[in-house]
Order: sequence, then C-alpha cells, then structure tokens
Amino acid sequence: FSNSLGFGKVPGRQNNFGGALGGPVQIPRIYNGKEKTFFFFSYEGLRLSLPQPTRAFSVPAACLHDNTALSPFMQALVNAFPLPNTNPGSCAAGANGRGTFTTSWSNYTNLDSFALRLDHNIGTKWNVFFRTNHSKSKGEIYNLGQLTRWPSETDTQTGGVTTRISASLYNSFRLNFSRNVAKS
Repeated sequence: FSNSLGFGKVPGRQNNFGGALGGPVQIPRIYNGKEKTFFFFSYEGLRLSLPQPTRAFSVPAACLHDNTALSPFMQALVNAFPLPNTNPGSCAAGANGRGTFTTSWSNYTNLDSFALRLDHNIGTKWNVFFRTNHSKSKGEIYNLGQLTRWPSETDTQTGGVTTRISASLYNSFRLNFSRNVAKS
C-alpha cells in the first residue's frame, strides 16, 4: 500500500536481540554458593521501524509560495508548509489555492529491558529471592502532521521468602514495588 502512488516503499525493520546468563554465585577464595546461591541476568533490546500507509495532505498551492502579493506574516505561514508534490494546485480565479502533498513515513520504537534475579537457599527449609527489572523505551509517532515522542521507564523490585513447613505444606511471602514513568 505504501507504494500505491509510486513513492517507493518506506523502510520497515524489526531487530529483536538479547541474551541471558545464569548459574551459581561463585567468587574465588571468597564465596562458593554452588548449592546455595544462584543468579540469573537477562537483556532484551528492540528496534522497530513500522511503515505507515501513504497519505495525502492539503497544502497551499505551489503558486502561493514566494508570492509577493502576500503579507510577510502570511508568506511565512504559507512557507511553513511543504510544496505540493502530486497536485500543484491553482491560484486562478475561482480555484481554492490548495495543492496536495503525498508522503509516507515510519514510526519508531526502541526498547531496552534488563532483569536480575538472585536466589539463596538457607538450609533445606528456607529459600529467599530478590528480582529487579528495568525497562526503558521511547518512540516517535507521526500522525496528521504532528510528531509525538513518548519516553517511558518501568522499574520493578520483588522479594520473597518460601518456607517448607512440612513435606506437603509450604508458606510463601512476596513483596513488590513497581514504578512507571511515562511522558508525552
């Protein structure tokens, strides 16, 4: 659809990448948590360019650009619009003085997300863990001649304790803090 008027395709791209690493916590000559303490770390990144369909906009006719008959204020206002590229419009008597500017674009989104989790076994009956996540994203959306940027950050921290009371009875406690900051 983006090439329906012969303007060429708008690039579209999605790059999704990341990795994870985990295992026992071992610090040589300081701490050996082979059977007790474990970590898990992950990262995910996203770079997205999402093409939008070709759109046509009404703009001042080509003959109104650099028109000496207009006041300086009106000339500045007319020149703030792009020149028509598919229909130049007309300034003849009875014409509406509008041309058509046709274009395509891509909206962009970037995301980076990090997670870290630590687990520790205290004896055979107690397990504690702590998990933290941080995600930062930003995007640019162009719609009806207006560019909107939206940065966002999300942070969560969760801690928990699990206790084995008997072979078939467990008690689990979780505590979480979450924060989301979005701007537009």
